Amino acid sequence: MLKSVIEFDLLMEEGNRSREAEFYDEAVDAFKKATKINPNSVEACQLLGDCQAAKGQDKEAAFAYRKVAEKAGTATANDSREKNKRSLKHEQKTA
Repeated sequence: MLKSVIEFDLLMEEGNRSREAEFYDEAVDAFKKATKINPNSVEACQLLGDCQAAKGQDKEAAFAYRKVAEKAGTATANDSREKNKRSLKHEQKTA
C-alpha cells in the first residue's frame, strides 16, 4: 500500500509539473495513471479534466468533471450521514 501511495504522489507531482509547463499530453498521462491508483481522488480527476480541456478533448474532460461531481456528491452525502449519526448519538446521551 505504501508503494502505491508513493507512486500516486509522484504521478501527481509529475502531472502538476507537466501541466504548469503546458505539456498537457504528459500531464494527462500522469493524471490518468494517478486515477487508476486512487480512483477516489477528486484532485486527480479535476486536474485530468483540466488538462483534457486544455487539449481540446471536451468529451473526455466532461467525463472527468462528472467523476469529480460524483465523488464530491458522495463525500458530501457521507459527511451528512456522519453528522446525523453523531447528532443522534448526542441526543440519545442527553435524553
